[in-house]
Amino acid sequence: MPIFTDRRFMPLFITQFFGAFNDNFLKNALILLVTLHPEIVGGVARGDLAINLFSAVFIAPYFLFSLTAGQLSDKFPRDLIARRTKIWELGLMLLAGLALYIPSPVPMAALLFLMGMQSTFFSPAKYATLPQLLSEKELVGANALLEAGTYLAIIGGTLAGSILMKYPCGKPVVWGLLLLFAVIGYIASRAIPRLPPVDPGLTIDRNPAAGTGRLIREAARLPEVFFAIIAGSWFWVLGIVLLAQIPSLCKNTLHVPGAIPVFLMIFTLGIGLGAFIAGRAMRGIVQTTPVPFAALGMALSLIPLAGACETFAALHPQATPAAQLFRAPEGRAILISLLAAATACGAFIVPLNTLIQYASPKQHVARMVAANNIVNALAMAAASLTVMLLLKAGISVTGVIRVTGWASLAVLLILAALRPADILRGIFQLLLTPLFRVGITGHSHYTQAGPRTLVIANHVSLLDGILLAAYIPDRLGFAIDTAWAAKWYIRALAPLVNFYPVDPHSSGALRAMITQLQADRPCVIFPEGRITTDGALSPIQPGAAFIAARAQAAILPIAIAGAGRSFLSYQKQNRRPFPRITLTLLPPIPHSGQNRDSLQQQIETAMRAIQQKATP
Repeated sequence: MPIFTDRRFMPLFITQFFGAFNDNFLKNALILLVTLHPEIVGGVARGDLAINLFSAVFIAPYFLFSLTAGQLSDKFPRDLIARRTKIWELGLMLLAGLALYIPSPVPMAALLFLMGMQSTFFSPAKYATLPQLLSEKELVGANALLEAGTYLAIIGGTLAGSILMKYPCGKPVVWGLLLLFAVIGYIASRAIPRLPPVDPGLTIDRNPAAGTGRLIREAARLPEVFFAIIAGSWFWVLGIVLLAQIPSLCKNTLHVPGAIPVFLMIFTLGIGLGAFIAGRAMRGIVQTTPVPFAALGMALSLIPLAGACETFAALHPQATPAAQLFRAPEGRAILISLLAAATACGAFIVPLNTLIQYASPKQHVARMVAANNIVNALAMAAASLTVMLLLKAGISVTGVIRVTGWASLAVLLILAALRPADILRGIFQLLLTPLFRVGITGHSHYTQAGPRTLVIANHVSLLDGILLAAYIPDRLGFAIDTAWAAKWYIRALAPLVNFYPVDPHSSGALRAMITQLQADRPCVIFPEGRITTDGALSPIQPGAAFIAARAQAAILPIAIAGAGRSFLSYQKQNRRPFPRITLTLLPPIPHSGQNRDSLQQQIETAMRAIQQKATP
């Protein structure tokens, strides 16, 4: 992705990567130190308790300080917050040597608490910086890269901390690398472009408990943001459940302890692959279409993963070399299912994180990220408690994975009820894209047009409305002939689009579209009024200009090329079953107080430009 090497993005990516790496590097180094030397915490019996306490202590700051962190990132320059937190991290890495060489449970826990606190203050600045620096189209790719990089850092830090501490030279190597990575992160943070504060007059809340409640209520008043926060929590639930079960799954269920690093690497690769797939599927436009399909992917991979693990365990009851896992068919099924589950997780979270940044008011982005962190921490705590109860009740590790798979199916059903348009839009994209090789250009023009947009397009086939509804990431309103509106297959599309039946003897549909546009809901009209029979441009009707003038809406011209050569057109020549179709979004016509006659002239000019784009 070109954005990766962009001067606006790469310093932030490097800063985040090494911060996430160090968090997990230090945490797992201390956990392994306690595992190898349980006398540090008073014996083996207290070792497991200390390890779980370390994890809880690291997460606790997200509950306690997310509100303040979000407010600081909105009040002060976010690049400044990033640099200050990196200096903070560098100081903590210096103290890490004391924890490694003079181990004691209280200093260890205090160090992890301060590390979690540092991450809490960096997180809102990190995510809120992206929409301040990047366009909407760039935001999608940047989130995909950031998500993949973060998980790679998490797994890399986990593996490094778990492996290096086993060697006699582990302590000095770990401490040296922690310091090195902290220095690299700080140097990278200094290269983040300077940014102005978005809300310098903001008053920092002095009562975090009450303020946290207000913050969550504030997020709940933004439906799109709150949906993304709640849905995105499922990603973190799955992440903490799967990562926590991998060691026990490999060691005690599959009897292949040597496969733990392999499972972690596969999980990381899957997250990155899913993030990449989501970025491509979103086509540079902020949309949640991939989310329900990713939830389905989670369910369809986790349930077979549990079954494959049980089958392998039954066939290989004794300790088995890791290589056997790759040779056995059921072993390969485990690895494929795990990769599929992780890929679905990556595809699930990228659209939701992007939506939080895009849909939040510009002065509140960091606070909405903070609200997201709080809800995610609550969800992870609840998931950890639930897993503990399930295991205590006698449910096996594979049973926990299977329950998680069925729960993902429940999440899919909830998403289908809340966002039916995403389901239909995704189904149409899955059908149309391979059949017609649908391509889209000019994505950024959709954002430029703004929320109050009247889409105009050439009308060349019966596919036109479906194409626009499937590839424009909003619930569009369509003016449609009364006779067509009564057909059952048109009514079946109601969750995806709003239909306004056009009666030639009534202006009711036009008034309904004007009302929808005034409420910032985009609508579509075909200015020609009918499907062309010869490919030529038909006379432009006055309805589009009337609607745009009355609603004071911008006009977005879209050229549909190729659909006129399909069997669903009314043209008689050069037709074929599945011609290549391209949607070209042209520069929008902003509304600047023009009257209806002026808009009519501009629409006619735009339609001629559309005709040129659509003509091969």
